Amino acid sequence: MTMRTTMMRDVALLLVLLWLGCCVAAAAAAGGGDDDAGTAPTPSEPRRKPSFVIFLADDMGYGDVTYYGAPTTHTPNIDRIIREGKDFRQFYAAASVCSPSRAGLMTGRDPVRMGIFSRILRPSLRVFFPWNTSSMPSNETTIAGLLKTANYTSHYVGKWHLGHVNALPVHRGFDGFFGIPYSHDMCSEVYGVEDLPIVNRAVPPLPLMRNADILEQPADFSSATDRFTDEAVKFVHEHADQPFFLVVSYYQPHIPHVTPLRYKFHSLRGPFGDSVQEMDVSIGQVMQAIKDAGIDDNTLVMVTSDNGPWVDSGIDGGSPGPMRGAKGTTWEGGTRVVSAFRWPGVIEPLTTEMTPVSMMDLFSTFGHIAGLNVTSTPDFATDSHSFAHLLNSSYAPSAKSRPAIYYFYHDVLMAIRMGPFKLHKYTRCAYCYEEPVPQDPPLLFNIDHDPGEQHPLSVEDHLLIVDALEAEYDRYLSTISPRQPLFDQFKLDAAPCCSPQPYLQPCNCTHANMTVGEAAQSVSPNRQSTSPASAKIRKAAKALYTMLEKKHPDLLTDKLTSEEVSAAFESLIGSPMEPVMQCMLGGEPSLEGYEEDEALFA
Repeated sequence: MTMRTTMMRDVALLLVLLWLGCCVAAAAAAGGGDDDAGTAPTPSEPRRKPSFVIFLADDMGYGDVTYYGAPTTHTPNIDRIIREGKDFRQFYAAASVCSPSRAGLMTGRDPVRMGIFSRILRPSLRVFFPWNTSSMPSNETTIAGLLKTANYTSHYVGKWHLGHVNALPVHRGFDGFFGIPYSHDMCSEVYGVEDLPIVNRAVPPLPLMRNADILEQPADFSSATDRFTDEAVKFVHEHADQPFFLVVSYYQPHIPHVTPLRYKFHSLRGPFGDSVQEMDVSIGQVMQAIKDAGIDDNTLVMVTSDNGPWVDSGIDGGSPGPMRGAKGTTWEGGTRVVSAFRWPGVIEPLTTEMTPVSMMDLFSTFGHIAGLNVTSTPDFATDSHSFAHLLNSSYAPSAKSRPAIYYFYHDVLMAIRMGPFKLHKYTRCAYCYEEPVPQDPPLLFNIDHDPGEQHPLSVEDHLLIVDALEAEYDRYLSTISPRQPLFDQFKLDAAPCCSPQPYLQPCNCTHANMTVGEAAQSVSPNRQSTSPASAKIRKAAKALYTMLEKKHPDLLTDKLTSEEVSAAFESLIGSPMEPVMQCMLGGEPSLEGYEEDEALFA
């Protein structure tokens, strides 16, 4: 290629990049709000540092909110936040599953930079599990840690799911925590293995925790959301005279649905809709507390979801609305999530924002609004770009705008979006055992015209655009240093447990004189999953226990310390977690040396 040709190509790429940027700006200008938004009072400059509140749903899709057209689910309080603030229509989670998405939200950094991925080809092994010893790294700065430097107090309520071995919110910058350490389906009650020693230590009953202490185990889900709501309301009233950062992280509408009786059969959408509506009522109660505390006009509230809906759950999962794909995929339905910001008198109501932004941008945005110069510290927020100016024009635009949206599956960069154009280099089903499938030529979509990604554009007719996208794809990958995958680090007894000898009657500190199974059934009688995958897990785990009982009965006594149990388990199986992992993840356990027991696992 001649120098002249190279220069012409570089100029063409520059023009394409500039054009893509103009498309974003034009879309933002065009999406400035509804026709009647002009009747609202003109937003003013912020008067002092606001408090920040994030309402974080779990697995809620665009099609699950009334404002976006959900026909049989009623969400008046979420709708109110959207109407009374700015609706971000192109807001992207940091990943399409829970743990990496939440890590990106908390730190403003791409999860792959922290090692929050796995190289084990298991469809479920994409988040932190009870048996993981790893966590979001302790040297990462969270939003809570950042705001602490501006004299904010902080509190985390609800589901965490970023690690639990010295890795709870109070170990990661927050002043307080009241909630559950990981998803409410990751426990012996759901898997049906409450009374199987050893197995139920790897996956014990789910604990309810305050700071780093277990309050009860198993957690009582007949009142969990009520207690989370009361905790958030109490925090608001106790800290109304100082700036604070509050995260209310719901386990709804993630499966299994454990809605209290008073919410059952309220929604025409069935148990899923009941779950969404229970969460919406809680949001309304916390919003009322903010108003009653007299801080409504100085509190920036946002509502969003950690990723798209889990449609693989069938009727118990949600809806991505017009988007293709869902949780676990890098199609739009996996990472493009509901998001709206409300701040009376500062954010103009009934407005819509069409600029693509990432959940990782919250780190720099909140820091900017709190008066911190985040960009002056190079170790902070590598991937976060403030969009405070999109909330109120009195904030100066960030010196460095977001160049693109990046879609990862583990550490594979699957797709990239710049302006309205999205390029898929790889595609993959949500929960399957296949490796990502290379797309050659890549799939190109105009997401503004085709949010459902149903009509791929001709690559040959858009070569300059494809070149620009691939150039940014390569540039971004070059900025990511190799990391060891954190999801691949296991230990038999890593999960929180309140019992000093948790092998015969493990981890029960709630109901005296009851077995763990009885306790679990007493607090959540309808909680056990009925899915085929969970049935397979229960069968495999019980078969594993039968094999342990037959081959190594001393494991099932209370005469061994936890270290001796782990050592004996390792000598029996070969690896301390491999068979348990395989059982819990629904795979086929390795029976090398135990071929005569193979029928147990059939």
